[in-house]
Amino acid sequence: MKITKQIIIGYAILLFLVIVVCGVAYYDIYRLNNAAKKMISEMEMRPLIEKVHNLILKQTTIEREYLLTGNQVFLEDYSTYQLELEGLFDERIIERFNESERKLIEFLRFKSRKQKDIFNEMVALSKKGISEDKIKEYIEQSLLQTKMTFSELEKLLDVKKGSLTKIIDIADKEAKYAYRNMILIIVTTLFFGTCLILYLPKKITKPIDRLVDSIKMMSEIDFNQKIDGNDNGNEISILESNFFNMINVVRNYKLRLEKTNKENELL
Repeated sequence: MKITKQIIIGYAILLFLVIVVCGVAYYDIYRLNNAAKKMISEMEMRPLIEKVHNLILKQTTIEREYLLTGNQVFLEDYSTYQLELEGLFDERIIERFNESERKLIEFLRFKSRKQKDIFNEMVALSKKGISEDKIKEYIEQSLLQTKMTFSELEKLLDVKKGSLTKIIDIADKEAKYAYRNMILIIVTTLFFGTCLILYLPKKITKPIDRLVDSIKMMSEIDFNQKIDGNDNGNEISILESNFFNMINVVRNYKLRLEKTNKENELL
C-alpha cells in the first residue's frame, strides 16, 4: 500500500515536470517557427528584387537599341518586359515587404513608369525625325536614371542579404537553445522523477496511511450495531458504548486525582 502511494505521488510530480518540459519545448518551437518564417520571407524577396533589377536592365538596353536603330521589334520586347515589371509591382507582392522596403519599391515603380512615359515620348518624337543629339541626350539621361535605380536596388539587395544572414544566425542559435533545453529538461525530469519514486520520504506517506486506515475502519463500523452493554443487561449501540466508556475514563481520572490530593494532605 505504501509503495503504491509513493509511486502515485512520484508520478504526479513527474507529470508536473513533464508539463513544464512540454511548455518550454512549445516555446522553443514557437521561436524557431517565427525565425523560419522570417527566413523564408527574406529568401522569397531576394529573387524578386533581382528580377526587377534584370528587367530594368533589359528595358534600358532595348530603349537604347531602339532609339539608335529604330527597329520595331525592340518596341514589342519593351512592352513585354514592361508588363512583366508591372506584374512584379503588384500590391499583393508589395504587401510582403516591410514599410521601408515598400517605400523603395514604390519609388522604383514610380521611376519605371516615368521612364516608360519619357521613352514613349521619345518614340513619338523619333517618328517625327528627332535629332541624333536629342537621342544621345535621352540615352545618357536614361542610363543615369538606370544607374541610380540599380544603386537603390543594390542597397536593398545588400540589406536583404544582411537581414537573411542575421535571421539564419538567429534561427541557428534558437535551434541550439531548443535542443539543449530539451536534453537538459528531459534528463533532469527523469533524474528527479526516479528519485521521487524510489526515495519519497515516509513523512509524506505516513499521514496519508493513517487517514486511509481511519477512513477504512470508520467505513467498516456499523454504529447502529447493538452490543451487550450496561449493568441492567440492556443492549446499547457502539456509539453509546463509546460515550459511556469516555464518561468512565473521566470518572476514574477524577477519583485518582482526589485520592492523590488526600494522600498529599496526610503527608
